[in-house]
Amino acid sequence: MVGLMAFRPVKSDRSAAENVSRTYVSDLWSFHEKVMQLKTLTQSEYDQKTLRSSVNAARFAYKKVEYLLDYQNTVYVYHFINGPPLNKTDKNNEGGELIPPNG
Repeated sequence: MVGLMAFRPVKSDRSAAENVSRTYVSDLWSFHEKVMQLKTLTQSEYDQKTLRSSVNAARFAYKKVEYLLDYQNTVYVYHFINGPPLNKTDKNNEGGELIPPNG
């Protein structure tokens, strides 16, 4: 009987849309914080174990929001985050300058 009580719906004052919105914002802020921690770490002395741990934390935080970022800016995510490490060109740049791979 106790096991069935765990699946009882919980009454909330917030709507489902508000809950989803709060989750999105929370995950985005978490990702931002992890990236800022990684940036700070790389600008000072660090050991490989700490760096690896920070990279993994940022990567896992990114994976929670990847679908949001991909939905908002599919082309950027494809070319600069999930794309191959090749030189790229900016279609709006008439000078034809190559953009080196980053990330």
